[in-house]
Amino acid sequence: MRRRDPYAPLLRALADDAARHGLALTLCDLTERSWASATFVGCRLTIVVRIDGGDPARWLADLPEAEFALAGRLVADLVVRAADRAAATLEVLLLEA
Repeated sequence: MRRRDPYAPLLRALADDAARHGLALTLCDLTERSWASATFVGCRLTIVVRIDGGDPARWLADLPEAEFALAGRLVADLVVRAADRAAATLEVLLLEA
């Protein structure tokens, strides 16, 4: 039985958003840490992507304010930790909705 990747919808949403800016993303690394508060449960993801297709500066600047429709999940926070023309490290707080 093949296990469904719980982060695939988020990664697809990021790739689709980048494509609207003329960019292509390739996942290089993804790490997860469990996260919880008194009212929410989720995880903090660190995502490293390679970026192809042009200058990603505008996309990266707009990314923290982007809205992503994810069934059963909510992107509560998204921060661009490091970036250049070829790669970016994103930190995402992903909550179970």
